[in-house]
Amino acid sequence: MKPSTFALLLTTFGAPAVAQTLTAPRLAVPAVTLALPNPVLVHVGQEQYQANGKSWVRQTYRITNRDMYPAAFWTAAPTLPACGGNASASRAWVDIFTASGQRLYGYCAATSAAEFNLFGFQIEQGRPLPAQVYVVITDRQTGRRWQSNLSDGGGAGSVVIH
Repeated sequence: MKPSTFALLLTTFGAPAVAQTLTAPRLAVPAVTLALPNPVLVHVGQEQYQANGKSWVRQTYRITNRDMYPAAFWTAAPTLPACGGNASASRAWVDIFTASGQRLYGYCAATSAAEFNLFGFQIEQGRPLPAQVYVVITDRQTGRRWQSNLSDGGGAGSVVIH
């Protein structure tokens, strides 16, 4: 704590004024930390589709407590590092990982929590799907991270979808 100094002028019934310097401690104000819950991730479903001449499998998820994160997380943050060519990426990013920590996909330009009502990742058909996945929400402004529970990844790790 740094002390702050101020002068106090004392007078006593008709006596001349006496100046006295007092030192008072400055109190440290703790930083405010957002007390947010970890995301709750639920597997919603699996969809097979074709695009650009290839067959894909899309895994769809929902973060059930997405509305508990502040709207400021999903606003453009041009003062923070860009996401690829997007210089106005959102303050918070959401990344999807396999249970072993391999990053599958990320969302860096969300504009509201509603985008995490249905979101996911896709893998080319014939490639193995992870047995379990989790998401991490990263507040890039503070560096804080919130990790979800493990959820169904659609595969058994080494099972190949045909």
